[in-house]
Formats: sequence, C-alpha cells, structure tokens
Amino acid sequence: MNLKEKTMNDLIELLDIGLLEDKELLKEIDHWLEVFNWPNGWHYDLDIIWITRQLENNNILPGATILDAGAGYGMTQFLLAARGYNVISLDFTHRDFPKKAKGIFDIEIIETDLGSFENEYMEYMTYGKSTNAYMHILKSVPKALLNPRKVIRNLNKKLKSYIEYHNEKTKNHNKFGEIKFLRGTFNNIPLNDKAVDALISISAFEHNKYDDMPGSINEFNRIIKDEGIMFITTSAARDKDWYQVASKGWNLTKITLSRWFNISNEKINFNYDLQYDGISKSKKLFERLDAYYKEKNNLTVPNGDLKNIEYIPVGIRKNKYYETNK
Repeated sequence: MNLKEKTMNDLIELLDIGLLEDKELLKEIDHWLEVFNWPNGWHYDLDIIWITRQLENNNILPGATILDAGAGYGMTQFLLAARGYNVISLDFTHRDFPKKAKGIFDIEIIETDLGSFENEYMEYMTYGKSTNAYMHILKSVPKALLNPRKVIRNLNKKLKSYIEYHNEKTKNHNKFGEIKFLRGTFNNIPLNDKAVDALISISAFEHNKYDDMPGSINEFNRIIKDEGIMFITTSAARDKDWYQVASKGWNLTKITLSRWFNISNEKINFNYDLQYDGISKSKKLFERLDAYYKEKNNLTVPNGDLKNIEYIPVGIRKNKYYETNK
C-alpha cells in the first residue's frame, strides 16, 4: 500500500448505535465481563465492537502484536488475547495480576519509572487495591437493610461470575495470545520504534492532558510498523472542545480531531445530532447499561438516563504517517 492509498484509508466517524446488532461480539463481551465480574462503560460495547471489527477488516489478524493504550483492566485486551492476538497493555498506573485471569491468561507485568509524571485521572485508577474486607462487610450491612434487592442481585452476579470463571478455567487456552502489562505514558511509551502491528485505545485518549494530545499521536505513530494502523475511540463534542469533570476527560470536535490526526474532511463522518439521537433513544443500550449507572446521579449518565448524555463516542482510524503533527 503506497502513501496515497494509506491516506485514503484514514477515517473519523461517530460510532453508530447499529453496532449493537453484532450479536456474536456482544456474546464475547458478556462472557468476559461475567468471568471478571467487572462493569462496562456506558458506551464501551460500541467502542469494543468498532475496534475489533476494524482490526479484522484492515487485515490485522490473530497472531499480530497490538498495543492497547490506556488499557487498565479493560475488557478489550482479554477479548483480543482470547482471539489469539498478543497484547501489550499500556497504562500509567500500577496493576497487579487480576485474580480472575489466573489459569486463563499468560500475563507478564513490566514496571517502569514514570519519574515526575502526574495526571489527575491517576487517583481514580487504583488497580489491584481493595479496602479492608472486615470494614467492607460492616459498611454493606446498612445498605443491605435499605436495599435487599440490590444485595440479592449482586450476590447472583457474583455467583454467575464464579461459575463462568471456573468453567473458563477448564478450557484449553493454548491458542490464546500473551498479555504484557506495561507501565508507561502516552507521550513516553517504553517500546522501540515500529514495535507493534497496530495500536488501539478504548476511551482513554480523552484523559490525557489537552496540550499533550498531539504529541501522544506522534508517539503512537512512532511505535507502529510501517504498515501499521492506529484505531482510537474517544469522546466527541458537538461545537467546541470542553472538559467534563465527572469523567475527568476532554470532549473533542471534528475540527480538532481532523487537525491533530491530519485527516481530510472527506474522510470524516460526523453528523453529531443524528448519532446522538440514535444513542440517546436506544432501548438496547439502556438495557445493557450496568446497574452502576442507573443507581447514581453524579456520573456521565445520570441515573442511567441516556437522554442526559453530554458526549458520544467517536472512532479514529489512522495509518502510519511520515510527517510530524503540528
């Protein structure tokens, strides 16, 4: 593929609610969510389906090495490793080996020194840490008295997860790819040039510092191979870039994304009002919302009401380029 053909393959598009019609992938997502008993972000089904199908459609196939930028304990890395991809899982916060990954995934933890790096989002990411078990039980007693249905639902969810996890452990995982937990930042990835076949990022780019974002794109570009592609989902804004306190993240306009990723207007599908309407009215998306969103009013989806969302997800596909972003 020559440079012109690669440029033609670039894309910015708002994620369409129709992605939820992919029953096969939803089943995979649900399986790994149940194994780990973790909640899913309100639009992550759309993000995961979009990126997984983008990898397939652009000939990034199992066996390839993928960097998952800002992966945390996100479900995508496990889903892709189960499909046979080798995943380098990048995050700026320390992570322990997930208990529910034991006996299923081959995970190597690589720690690096971040020096003086700071990001306010880090205080929310305490992977592998938990409160004292005794205190947790004491705190749960009044909640159980006030909302017994919630307690029963949570117990049923844990039981289902226990069964799903132990069933998965009995399977053959020889065809699974390996996962490396690598500590690093978007602007200083501790990898050599051209180290990976592709880069993905699921709703993490927006948590970077605004002024650092163009540099992050250049760093992403540095570590993908000459035929590599980056697939990024982030938060889209209608009229202007703005910072949302609840999510600790930036929402970015078509103009900003076009400039930073150097993607021309004819390769952009950005009808904000149309896609917002489809997402905000989706019964299927509401049904799949984790109870976590439906029970709180201070989140990005207050009380689980999709009509109150303030941003929608957008996907960026960018091929390897040879000029520095400005």
